[in-house]
Amino acid sequence: MCKSCVAEAVTRRHQKVKRILVAEWGGACAICGYNRSVSSLHFHHVDPTTKSFAVNMAHGKSLAAFKAEARKCVLVCANCHGEIEA
Repeated sequence: MCKSCVAEAVTRRHQKVKRILVAEWGGACAICGYNRSVSSLHFHHVDPTTKSFAVNMAHGKSLAAFKAEARKCVLVCANCHGEIEA
């Protein structure tokens, strides 16, 4: 496989994992109910001290590892996430 093909395969896998996690966590922002774009939904760690890795940015992790980390989170949209962090 060429570098481009590998990069595309990695991107597809990350998108698939994100779709699975979003669906399992209700598919919408826990605060406002936003559900139009999976890419605009984030996993916010309720207790930052328990954070092992950012669910949206991790590479080379298994689906089980993503699910375990997501259990520490609440699903929120980008706008609500920004307000929480502010």
